[in-house]
Amino acid sequence: MTPIERTRNTFTTRLGVLDALLKKGLAHWTAQGGEADALLGLRLADDMYPLAHQVAFACEQARQLAAFWIGEELAPLDPAGWTLADAHAAIADAQARLAGIDVADLAPLARTKHRTLQGGMYLELSGEDYLADWMMPNFHFHLVTAYAILRHHGTVIGKADYMAHLMPFVRAPKR
Repeated sequence: MTPIERTRNTFTTRLGVLDALLKKGLAHWTAQGGEADALLGLRLADDMYPLAHQVAFACEQARQLAAFWIGEELAPLDPAGWTLADAHAAIADAQARLAGIDVADLAPLARTKHRTLQGGMYLELSGEDYLADWMMPNFHFHLVTAYAILRHHGTVIGKADYMAHLMPFVRAPKR
């Protein structure tokens, strides 16, 4: 599997996990009397972004990968005022953009990616390094943070929920 195929597969399946986690979070939250869209305002710590931003940031990695692959620039997502329907739509949009990547075209791996950081600093990475060292760690950070927010606020989820992408590979022992 090429680096882009692996990255696309990882993002696509884990976005599906994120979608399922949001649904479980909603079920728990509303059963406790919480207003549905208020779920997106939950935080792990006061100085961290809320759940809506974690979802947006995870989706952003997938969207930016697709944009990078076709040589396009995208405006970043703005989750301010998002509803749960908006969060689920952002996940579906990111998955659709990933599906449009031509994985036979490996030329983008040789491109240099200039990534602006805070304070006027920037990264300059090869396409392959951009995937491995920027996109994947950021994606997983925000996915794990979304999971942790939901778990912290009482959603009954565990490692099996987070690792649900492995379900197609689970086999029963032979008797």
